[in-house]
Amino acid sequence: MRAYILAAMLGVSGASDATDPTIRVVPSFVMEGHDLHIRCRVPPRADNIAVAWGVTDYLMSSRQLDGDQAPVTWESWFPHIPCEADEAVCAVFRTQRRSHVVRQSFTVICHGAVW
Repeated sequence: MRAYILAAMLGVSGASDATDPTIRVVPSFVMEGHDLHIRCRVPPRADNIAVAWGVTDYLMSSRQLDGDQAPVTWESWFPHIPCEADEAVCAVFRTQRRSHVVRQSFTVICHGAVW
């Protein structure tokens, strides 16, 4: 599964449509070391096999999907966000090695930052 997540993040996804995932990150500004909430929505499709969401280069969560019978919304709180973090990701994996990835940027306010 980890290989699929990395491959999907590096791959190029096609045009967006109503069956592609969406992502929401709250808050859009977070203090270093605080928590970030990520919600990944995956519309039902018979060929959905897995979903992964998280903070790029930090923490990820993933779940196997049962096609169009799977839950639509997946969400988690990610603790202790590091200063280097700046992007959340939601990826849906489909049959025949197809995937679609959406990203959302956020800002981490680092301790000791000079304004």
